[in-house]
Amino acid sequence: MKNTKYVVYLFAIIVLLFILSVSIVILMKGVTSSNAIVEEEDVTLNVNSKVVIIKNILSVSDAFGKTITDDNAGSYAYVDLDIHNNVSEGRNYELFITSSDNEKSIINPSYVKFYLTDDKDVPFSDYSLSKIPTYVDLEYIEDKPSSKVLYSGFLKAYDNQKMILRVWLSDNYVISMDEDKNFTFEIGVRAI
Repeated sequence: MKNTKYVVYLFAIIVLLFILSVSIVILMKGVTSSNAIVEEEDVTLNVNSKVVIIKNILSVSDAFGKTITDDNAGSYAYVDLDIHNNVSEGRNYELFITSSDNEKSIINPSYVKFYLTDDKDVPFSDYSLSKIPTYVDLEYIEDKPSSKVLYSGFLKAYDNQKMILRVWLSDNYVISMDEDKNFTFEIGVRAI
């Protein structure tokens, strides 16, 4: 009888320890997840089009590309960007793009040009050179190997930065009417 009593107590203690350990694991996951969400939301992006598609319909000169003021059925793109710091301290951030094309129908990325300016049309330093960067010229993000950096900057507490991104197909690109090709990418931002 005494042995049965000890077995029941031992079993109850084991069950309580198991429940306690599972509860701790669940609580720790909840804390980690909520912190990750807050960090991702530190810097957010408002954009008129998060996914951009450039088609092999029309190639344009850099002089024209710098003056684009709207989209043209996928021939070129004009994207208004507004990056917000949502926290009470300054944040470094990266504005980046992630290509989402499959290999068969992709335009050669060395012909896709990117021009980034502030909202007064003043180009940022990497975009004011005589050579406008192509997708190939942009640097990969070390921990996001399918993404490339458009711009790295700093925002003060609760500040925002407005930008304009223009994308076009270089006038060196030879358009083939036999084959529909495109270059598709998504625009993102993150606190770093």
